[in-house]
Amino acid sequence: MDAELPTTAQVRRLLDEQLPARLRDLAGAPVRFAARGWDNAVFRVGEGHAARLPLRAAAVPLLAAELRWTAEAAAPLAQLGIAVPVPRFAGRPGAGRPWPWALVDWVP
Repeated sequence: MDAELPTTAQVRRLLDEQLPARLRDLAGAPVRFAARGWDNAVFRVGEGHAARLPLRAAAVPLLAAELRWTAEAAAPLAQLGIAVPVPRFAGRPGAGRPWPWALVDWVP
């Protein structure tokens, strides 16, 4: 069963409740909806980050694989001039959202 599209208020709560001290500078950053795909909703967090939230249970393992492989591929791809959304934080369910989520670098 699909979940409802997350709200900016839910994303704000996830950030406020879960971000570690090293990312606390994002506590006051604006959150705005950016995109909805089949598996994830994306919210821009400030100018430099994005929150990715699965919209269905089947997307959770895909997000986990994405976080693993983009973290590993980021440095070699950067040497080639290719930007990737480097994972910065892996969140847990909360704020009425049933699945884990991720904070990544924003790549236009």
